[in-house]
Amino acid sequence: FATKSFVLDKSLRPKPSHEWDVSEKVLPLTLDLSSCKIVRDNVLLELLSICTTLTILNLESCLDISSEVFLRMPTLKSLTSLNISACPKLDDGNTIFLITTKCPNLTSFKPCTLTENDAQQLIECPLQNSLKRLDLSSCKKVGYKSLRSLA
Repeated sequence: FATKSFVLDKSLRPKPSHEWDVSEKVLPLTLDLSSCKIVRDNVLLELLSICTTLTILNLESCLDISSEVFLRMPTLKSLTSLNISACPKLDDGNTIFLITTKCPNLTSFKPCTLTENDAQQLIECPLQNSLKRLDLSSCKKVGYKSLRSLA
């Protein structure tokens, strides 16, 4: 299998500069579904079952993705970067736990809104040794205590 990036526009059609032909047996390393309003759990699960060698997954502003995806998805050992910011249906407490088990090699993570308890769970998770970049810019409820613990 060859690899290349795969980026979908809002209509689920590949952008012209990033064509992906399944007949070529090409697996993407990057999957950017940001702001793709029509992606649901079942579509994402199907993509993840095919694209098991992903290194970057961007789900920012995917409004209909739930934490059920992280429960049912395969383990993505190659995934190093995950963005789930602005995904309102995600239950962060469960999602953080599931991500730490399904994506064991993350080095970059941008969660959706975290609470103080969610941040504490993230601090104590197995990712603490591999995580190099944690973007909390959308996490307004994370307090000083958790931020100090992250430092």
